[in-house]
Amino acid sequence: MTNPKLKLKRSRITAEAASRPDFQKQHPKYSFEYLDGAYCITKCETEVRAEVITTLHKIAKQTWQELQQISRKCGGFEFLPVDSLKCKIPEYFKNSEKAVVFHNPGKKAIIGFREEENYFIIAIDRNFKAYNHGK
Repeated sequence: MTNPKLKLKRSRITAEAASRPDFQKQHPKYSFEYLDGAYCITKCETEVRAEVITTLHKIAKQTWQELQQISRKCGGFEFLPVDSLKCKIPEYFKNSEKAVVFHNPGKKAIIGFREEENYFIIAIDRNFKAYNHGK
């Protein structure tokens, strides 16, 4: 015989899970809260700033699920192990294993961390020095 209390608990859990948004179907929302130092957008030339903003605008038009299906060279992203980053990692992300990197047409990388639908940008790699490129 099934315990009625257990049955009630299971249905509550299912209802809670069903009410949570599917973040893969959300569009990225950006935070520049942790963008600072040598890899800050303020250190970029005007042309690079425009490229970065244009890239972020294009990315925002897609859902995370759509972005995951696109090649990193065509507007998608790649994961990088955190230990390959040379830029400062904010304390909030110290326990993260992977960073999310988008590339813009000018080959400048936008490095950050994803949490739910949010993308926290920590670096703009304008000179290929913010992470190990495998060379």
